[in-house]
Order: sequence, then structure tokens, then C-alpha cells
Amino acid sequence: MTHSVQFRFQVCKAQETERGGTSQGVIGNSRYKLPKKIASQITLAEVFAASSCFPGGFEPLFFPRDFQFSKDEKNKDYTDNAKPLGLMDGALVDNQGIEPINLVRNRRELDLFIISDADCGEGEPFYYEETNKLGNLNIHNINVAMNIAILATAQFILWVPAGFWRGLFVGITLIFLVMRVSTALVSRLLLRKYSKKVPFAFNWKNLLTISFSKYYDLISSRVSSLLHMTTNVFMNHIRSMNYATVYEDARWQNRRIMCALFELCSDKKWGKHLTNEEKELMAPSEAIFSNSKLASEMGTTLWWSDDDRRQGKPEAVVSTGQYNICWNLLEFIYRLRRNDENLSPECKIIIDLQQQLEDDWKRFKANPHWMLDELKA
Repeated sequence: MTHSVQFRFQVCKAQETERGGTSQGVIGNSRYKLPKKIASQITLAEVFAASSCFPGGFEPLFFPRDFQFSKDEKNKDYTDNAKPLGLMDGALVDNQGIEPINLVRNRRELDLFIISDADCGEGEPFYYEETNKLGNLNIHNINVAMNIAILATAQFILWVPAGFWRGLFVGITLIFLVMRVSTALVSRLLLRKYSKKVPFAFNWKNLLTISFSKYYDLISSRVSSLLHMTTNVFMNHIRSMNYATVYEDARWQNRRIMCALFELCSDKKWGKHLTNEEKELMAPSEAIFSNSKLASEMGTTLWWSDDDRRQGKPEAVVSTGQYNICWNLLEFIYRLRRNDENLSPECKIIIDLQQQLEDDWKRFKANPHWMLDELKA
């Protein structure tokens, strides 16, 4: 992603346009277009690397500086003259890849769109508990302590004979005196600068008695609420808007399936589109609930920790994807039998898979990992 819009690496085949011409689509985006020859040299590994650059976690991957091209003279001319463009994780604008599919849908018919969603569902509300890490220490207490220290060291200067110790206490006294005068001057400068900007009467001396723990909580809560807003509130809002483009568009009726990592957890309403008879077969087992819960606890990560492996999270995520798509295809078939309006003729073959999917689902209920175990064998 760049310029807050998606960045396309794909080199498409030419498509006929409504005006009778042909179009291959933009490689890059409307503000930064790549020549076809340059784009064709980009590797899939480089695309994955750019897509992994989540802001704050990783620095952007710069194009073309961080990409490898052949030592062709034309390539060198391009890379030497192109400004380095920062590429970041596209999840900031579309974590499910819905927008590109909608763009394709505008050009030609699509039979079925399966949205794979690894989101962990509704996150926790924003909670913040105040701390008291610094106790009741405040600026006023420090000023009083420095005043006492200045007086005490000044007394020692009078009692201590001339020599090393008197020089030491003179130095200490001067340090405390400079610190005290500096804090007083800074306070006055800030007061003069900002007091006139406050549109109401305020006793600024009250700030001196507010504890550092309170200041810590004020700053910490602002930072954590900002992070929550960007990683949860904004991401979920964008996610909802992207889903709306599919679920509020009649053209996608009976041509869409959403397969989410979290949907077969015990606290989710999984059977709202099923009849009682279908619910009896489709009801997840306790083993399914337990495995889905473990998979949904996976954080955003590019690697598995030793603790994750001990808990079996990698296996839980893979097997959850396997039985979730089985479950969703079955639900899709049951709904089609009640209403197949707008169904693509090519998709009718999915209905023939009902018996196989039902058999597989029964095996998943007994052992969520059976398919993964067979793949490993």
C-alpha cells in the first residue's frame, strides 16, 4: 500500500473494455505506475515482504531501492532515476482483499467469492487501570526537598574547615541552587507563554501538587488509547465498510462465503441461517470449540514462539481453516436449496459435494485435526 491506496504488483492479461479497446489494468496505482517490464521482474517473496511491513512494527520496503532487478542497462536507468517509494502492509485499507475482487467484478462475472478472515472477532473494550508507580511524589515535594538540601549543604559549608570537604559541599550547594533556579525560571516561562491561551481562570500552582503517577497515567492512557484506536477501532471500521461492499450488493447474493477464524468458537451464534434439522448435524463439538478458541488466541505475528508450538497453535490455526471452510460450504449448500437466486451455473456443482462435506464434517467433529494428520502422514 502507498498513498493510502492499494499498490498492485500483478501483471494482468489484456481485457476488452466497453469501448472496444483493451486494458491490462494499472501496475502500481494511479499515482505511481510501473512499467510492465519492471513489474514482471518482481518476485513473490518481495511482494510478501512488502505486505508484511506493518507500520510501527517494521520499516517500509522502498521501491525500487530494496528490490532486485537484472543488470540490464534499461533497468539501471529506471532504478537510478526513480524516487524510493515506501510500501506498507495493505491491511491498513483492506485486510481481506475485498476491494480488488470488487474491481474485477465490475469487469466480468465471478462465480463465487470466498473471503478468508483471520481476524479474532470482536476485541476487548478499551480498559485502563490507574497505577501508583511513583507514589505521591510531585513537583512541589521536589522543590521543598531542594530548598531543604540547599539550606543543609549551606550549613555544612559554615561548619566544615577549608579544604576538600568544604569545596565538595560548595559544589553540591551550587548544583542544588542551579536546579532550583532553573525549575523556577522554566515554570515562569511556561506560565507566561500558555496562561493567556487558556480561556478561563485557572490556578497554575495546582499543577505543582499533582503527583507524577497521575501525569504518568495521563500520558500512558493517551498513548494506549491512540494505539487501540489505530489497531482496533479504525481497522474494524474499515473492515466493516469493506464487508458492506459485498453484503449490501445484490450482485453478490449466493456468490459469497465468509470463512472466519473465530466463527466456530463457543460464544458465537453459528446457526442463525440453519433449520433445526440442519443445526443438529452442523452443531460444533466441544473439540471444535476448544480448537477454535486456541486458534483465535493467535496474535499478529510473523513467526511462532516456542510457547505457541507447545500449545499447538500452528496446528490449531491450520485445522480451524480446514473445518471452517467445510462448515461454510455446507451452510452455503443448505441455503442454496432454499433459494438459489443469482447462483452461477458453474457453482451448481458445489451442491453435488453435500454428502462428501457432511461426511468430512462428522470426522472433524470427532477429531478436528484428522485432515491435517493425513496430510502429515
